[in-house]
Amino acid sequence: MKIYKLIILTILAVLPTLCFGQDTPTNDEQKFLQEVNKVRQSYGLHPFELSVDLLKKTRQHCGWMARNRSMTHSSYPHAENIAMGQRDIAAVLRSWLNSPGHRANLLGGYKYFAMSLERTTGGTPYWCQIFSDGQSNSSYSPNYHRERRR
Repeated sequence: MKIYKLIILTILAVLPTLCFGQDTPTNDEQKFLQEVNKVRQSYGLHPFELSVDLLKKTRQHCGWMARNRSMTHSSYPHAENIAMGQRDIAAVLRSWLNSPGHRANLLGGYKYFAMSLERTTGGTPYWCQIFSDGQSNSSYSPNYHRERRR
């Protein structure tokens, strides 16, 4: 019986990617980008451009955090904001804007941006944003999380 639950949970974890495709932002991801760019515009800053490469990375990392119930930064050589528990986009943006480091990322001179939200099976939200100036093409290291815990 446990193996069936594991199979079902695995299918549910990858279903959004299969349904939406890796290159297409979900409605929530689009709304997230719009809200972040509204904040940037209010400060006279250029809007971020959505990066498909970064979108894949945020989804992958958010999925990892939600599955492992671990709010841990990724190994990507990009600026990154992560959060856990905020129920909606407005709440997570408020949290980040009230934190000097996260605020610096949101209002930084980056060109590219992506963001994702994943929930645990119990509904706890995990958030991830990655920012880039376009100079780095890194790859995800799934072993990073295990290595970091040692």
